[in-house]
Amino acid sequence: MNYKNQAFFSLLFFSFLINGLQVFANANDQVILSLKTATMQIEQAEQIFNSGQIKEAQVIVINLRPALSEMTELHAQLFEALKDDKAATATADIEKRQTIEFAKLRDRANYLAGVLSIKQNNYREAVKHLVLVVQSQRTTGLGEKAYKALREIGFAPKLSLLDQP
Repeated sequence: MNYKNQAFFSLLFFSFLINGLQVFANANDQVILSLKTATMQIEQAEQIFNSGQIKEAQVIVINLRPALSEMTELHAQLFEALKDDKAATATADIEKRQTIEFAKLRDRANYLAGVLSIKQNNYREAVKHLVLVVQSQRTTGLGEKAYKALREIGFAPKLSLLDQP
């Protein structure tokens, strides 16, 4: 990496730190900069939800979703910036993997937000979150669960065996 590229990425990194840290703080004042922290927080929200503490899970998810979306986007931007630089191929690959992993966590948070909205009879809000999951992960188990939830609340049609091709 030449001096110009190093300076650019140093400036980008410090700008991110200065301007971005506030965005990534959640309700517990933990900063979400790593996959490990983000994973722990989504797992905590899922456990709290599964124990029936809807409001508490919702507080975590409300704060977590925007941070995960932004982290996904920022890692995608870094990947785009690095992918054509022959000297940064390994770093670009790492950023691509980070983008994918943060996107998976973002989708889990969106799914949980959708299910939480259903529990509170806020179907309009649930649809917004669940459709995002289906768009991102339509061929995965999470995407299938999201589409099933959309069918259960009457947003998506329920097909009978006769309707299948």
